[in-house]
Amino acid sequence: MNLKGGVLSVDDSVLDKPYSHKMAFVGYFWSGKHHATVKGINLITLYYSDIDGRHQPVNYRIVDKSEGKTKNEHFREMLAEVLTRGLEPAYVTWDSWYSGITNLKKVRNHHLGFLFALESTTVLYPSKKGHGHKFRAPQQNYSCTKPLQPCNLFALVIVVPYLMTVVPLKMALGVCPT
Repeated sequence: MNLKGGVLSVDDSVLDKPYSHKMAFVGYFWSGKHHATVKGINLITLYYSDIDGRHQPVNYRIVDKSEGKTKNEHFREMLAEVLTRGLEPAYVTWDSWYSGITNLKKVRNHHLGFLFALESTTVLYPSKKGHGHKFRAPQQNYSCTKPLQPCNLFALVIVVPYLMTVVPLKMALGVCPT
């Protein structure tokens, strides 16, 4: 497997355990499959695809609520671990659950590009200070007069180190009005 230049993806799944009692790691987690909170085991996986098309999981966590860590904290720890082991992805991808500012900054600080989805309620304010773009939450940057807002459901955000581009998904599909 080529450890340089591929794509690293994070995602989590809930393994349904509706009838379990007093079983380790079972808790109530949001399930995208059921669009509701369900009883189960939450598994977070980092999955790597190299530039030659080979792919495999490279790290995982079973969420233990007694540790008090969020899925985002687990992701940041997992990312640091795989980078320490010598993995050098060009991009990191995730869904809107992981698109918080702390994760954006962590990936950016590793000089990695990233691709992620945003909820329609999310607004990004790009600001240039020093080198590259910094991402600011709206409440932290009132001086920006032109927020970038996604069309309707989602925006697809592609970030190459030191360059930010926000592409509304429906526009990318040719549906949004100009």
